[in-house]
Amino acid sequence: MDWDRQLLIVPADRVKNRAGVHEVPLTEAALDILRERRDAYDALGLTSGLALPSETGDTPISGWTKLRAKLDRAVRGEMASLSEEEWRSIRAGGALRPETRQTKAEALAKIEAIPISRWRIHDLRHTFVTRCRDGEENAAGEITWSAPLDVLQATVNHEITAGVTQRYDHGDIQRRYRLRKRELMEWWSRKLLNIVEGVQGGVVVNMPNVVHQRR
Repeated sequence: MDWDRQLLIVPADRVKNRAGVHEVPLTEAALDILRERRDAYDALGLTSGLALPSETGDTPISGWTKLRAKLDRAVRGEMASLSEEEWRSIRAGGALRPETRQTKAEALAKIEAIPISRWRIHDLRHTFVTRCRDGEENAAGEITWSAPLDVLQATVNHEITAGVTQRYDHGDIQRRYRLRKRELMEWWSRKLLNIVEGVQGGVVVNMPNVVHQRR
């Protein structure tokens, strides 16, 4: 984590598609989450230095299948409009009072009744690429802006499609695309926040590479 430059840097030995490191620009929304986690780890006295450690605190996070199952349950619970009391009953453990057991059973039944399509963690990359390529649309559903293909490829660490020209290009890909990747990630962050926070409207301003939205 490069906090000063707001970058997540994947070391070269973990990069499979291109030589050298891979930089992931971090938006303010992402940094807020990471700062909150960092402060929580400091308060717990964890010293591993990992941004997202496992429950033990000294190894990287793992068990993605279990995490995905928890996320599925949370999404279903939101779709089922569970009350705070129902959520508390689900989280409750140990010896429960009869009324709590009943509330928990009914809440879990509501969750199970909500259908949800099977998905993989890797599918999030499909969603990101597709949404960036669909970009912005007008009232008629026509695409008015789409993320430039090379910027998107640089962002997700795919080989940049440049044909024969690629053989003659020996430039620094990270330096070349650092600012343009950040612009794209900031656009995507606003897109997600509009969904999560329910923000509607806004003034759309066309920029050279991306569409910025002022709220």
